[in-house]
Amino acid sequence: MLIWIHGGGWTVGDKPGKAIDTKVDFAGELGAVLVSVNHRLVTPGSQIRWPTMGQDAAAAVAWVADNADELGVDPERIALMGHSAGAHLVASLGTNPDLLDEFAMSRDDLRCVVSLDSAAYEVSEDDVRSKGLFESAFGTDPVVLADASPTVQAVEHAGDMPEFIIVTRGTETRTAEAEAFAEALEAAGSSAELIHAGGYSHEEVNTAVGDGGEDVVTPPVRRFLESCLR
Repeated sequence: MLIWIHGGGWTVGDKPGKAIDTKVDFAGELGAVLVSVNHRLVTPGSQIRWPTMGQDAAAAVAWVADNADELGVDPERIALMGHSAGAHLVASLGTNPDLLDEFAMSRDDLRCVVSLDSAAYEVSEDDVRSKGLFESAFGTDPVVLADASPTVQAVEHAGDMPEFIIVTRGTETRTAEAEAFAEALEAAGSSAELIHAGGYSHEEVNTAVGDGGEDVVTPPVRRFLESCLR
């Protein structure tokens, strides 16, 4: 199964999102079923804040695994893929052991993770001060920020993690954060392939996946998932 988590800055988005039909076809070409999931959104007055979104994503993965027979999927072949805020969530599920542990699963129940253009691999106090979106989603407590940071989690909880492919683009700061995450994964005993999608917009990274004529993102992601799910 290929579980997809949409983007939207943790504040907007829905599971039947943009380019979902292309991803369904792409999963089918891999011999997989695409399962697109939602999580509660950070909206004014909702008091939704980390780790709620991560817990929702973990609950969705666990539900799919528990209902694998009914869905016709193999619970021992689970891959995650997400874009933007969804990329942060799949990266968190692959690195933060507490999220899946709450639902009697572990990180090594995941075969691999495809993380598409996140800017939140390490959520710092500077991020919170400069980006209102981050403060709304994570608050200001340094302990919570570390818990929400996949890079920190990979360093603190080495071993038994899925393989990763990370697609990045944009500013030097953004790509350096993705590179640091990949290095942390490698140092923690996982593997991480980094794809630079220079020239693509943030949204184009999302719509590229599974596009038959696209030659930057889709081919390496296809090879990665073919190897992961075989």
